[in-house]
Amino acid sequence: MTGHRFSLRFALPLGLALAVVAMLLVSFSIGILNDRAAVMEHQTDDAILIAEHMARTAERGLTNQREQVAADLAVASTDRAVVAMVVIDADGKVELAHRLGWTGQHVSKVIPGFDMARFKRVSWGNLPDVEVSESLARITVLTQYNLPVGDAELRSSRHGAIYLEYDIQPDFDLVLWHAQNRLWPQLAIALVLIVALSSVLKRFVI
Repeated sequence: MTGHRFSLRFALPLGLALAVVAMLLVSFSIGILNDRAAVMEHQTDDAILIAEHMARTAERGLTNQREQVAADLAVASTDRAVVAMVVIDADGKVELAHRLGWTGQHVSKVIPGFDMARFKRVSWGNLPDVEVSESLARITVLTQYNLPVGDAELRSSRHGAIYLEYDIQPDFDLVLWHAQNRLWPQLAIALVLIVALSSVLKRFVI
């Protein structure tokens, strides 16, 4: 009988502790996945909006209001998530960029691994093209804009593109930090309750 009481006093709190910890860890993991997905969706939508805004700005003013386009690009580039923002002409040359030294160079020389096939496909399309890195921490958006109409044209036959790259790893790190801050108090409360249960069993279990 004494062995049964001893077993119950320790086995029940231990089993409860393991179950509670398992549930908290599952909730912790699901919360991180859901929050990361929300960050990804929000930042992707934001990147698309900024790239499309820059495309319309380039269409209106790249020829006659170049300084204004450059100013808009500079302001947009101050977002902490922006790694690169580039206005590319039909030949792949950098018209404007967040780095002045890139201007006039071919985009493939300043952005390692830049996909020219993707650029050509997007420059003749109407929808922005979004790619996400394997780590999910980098988002790139490529969207088309029309270059000025030629003298013998009714509509432009030349198209450039806006390239925008986002780094959202800091947002993922923040998600993890908040999740951990929620987890520690929950674990502490669970520990207190389990210790209290163990004390109750020790006093009253016959």
